[in-house]
Amino acid sequence: MRKKEYKEKKGRPGILLLISVLLLNAGCARGGLFRADDYYLVNGSGAEAAGSGDEADREDSESAPEDLAKAEKVSDKSSLEDSPRPDQAEAWRDVMQTVWIAYWDGHIAEALDLYGSVIENICIFAACYDPEGGVFLPEDLNAQYQMIREKDPDHRWTYYLSVTNDVLAAAWSSAKDTDLLHHLLDDPENAEKHAETLAALAAENGYDGLEIDYECLHSDMELWKGFLHFEEALLAETEERGLKLRIVLEPATPKEGLSFPEGPEYVMMCYDLHGFGTEPGAKADQKFLTALVNDFSFVPGLEYALANGGFDWNLDTGYVTTMSEQNIQELLAGYDFEKQRGDTSGALYGTYAGDGDEQHTVWYADLETLQLWYQYLCDASGRQVRCSLWKL
Repeated sequence: MRKKEYKEKKGRPGILLLISVLLLNAGCARGGLFRADDYYLVNGSGAEAAGSGDEADREDSESAPEDLAKAEKVSDKSSLEDSPRPDQAEAWRDVMQTVWIAYWDGHIAEALDLYGSVIENICIFAACYDPEGGVFLPEDLNAQYQMIREKDPDHRWTYYLSVTNDVLAAAWSSAKDTDLLHHLLDDPENAEKHAETLAALAAENGYDGLEIDYECLHSDMELWKGFLHFEEALLAETEERGLKLRIVLEPATPKEGLSFPEGPEYVMMCYDLHGFGTEPGAKADQKFLTALVNDFSFVPGLEYALANGGFDWNLDTGYVTTMSEQNIQELLAGYDFEKQRGDTSGALYGTYAGDGDEQHTVWYADLETLQLWYQYLCDASGRQVRCSLWKL
């Protein structure tokens, strides 16, 4: 969609809301209307993910009956022990060298007290766009950032401003909007001006770096062409201002036809094997992670991102809900939930009866899961990789 079409789109919020909801229910990647407390980094359906593109691969997924039958039962006594005490923070060092902090989360001060000693970089998520295509910082994001900086008078953490292609308006919102990206990046001159705008925004607000988290480009090679030109402009703008640059990539990134420039820190999101639009299962497993390492070895200095939390599948209605770490702890405390651990993913899963006796299946990652996923990445890479965690 070009500029004229994007401007026409802004005047149709009612249609946009309907389309957005339909796309989300169909499993579109983070697409459509979203609520902040339900929002999650999901990159397309599992069917589009590396290592899960056909029916044979799907049969090897975490929800395969043979995996469930062989899964190890976990004692209910450990249900509230997944959150670490301060003296346990060291166990998380490998999987949270960098963390994302979402502006809508209210537990961040306490979480930083727990994990702060092992965190190196913090990505403040996220700057968004208005219906005109202008970037802005939500008020709660600024407040969250100010609170964190006050806890860090010695500047021990490196701060990135994360920018994502979400459009927020008074009465509607559109997540991972690719029409917005065409509007911003199709014209090379506009892309260069936008790169200057973002770099200036990060520098003027006291950030050490800029992170670009544009999603759902998938196989749109015209859009990738504009993105790569935009990235080259970003490299020049951030270097001029002494800023670091991170580029977040999805598993649906084309494996051929792209050449990424040296300089930025590239981060592959490794947690969309199951989620919206798929059957119940873990966000990652060994096969999925190994495929990502092998398929994207052409990306210079690639780093990886894992995710805690999980998903709750309502088996009666088909509705899927994202589950944060805090949601998981509340679930474990409030329901009779017998946990088991999947063999090929190390993720925890179980069933419970919700309100009205609706049956639910939940899959989620705890520390043991994350450590296993990290080791899979290291083994496939032949080195100790750097890892980011969505989200603190």
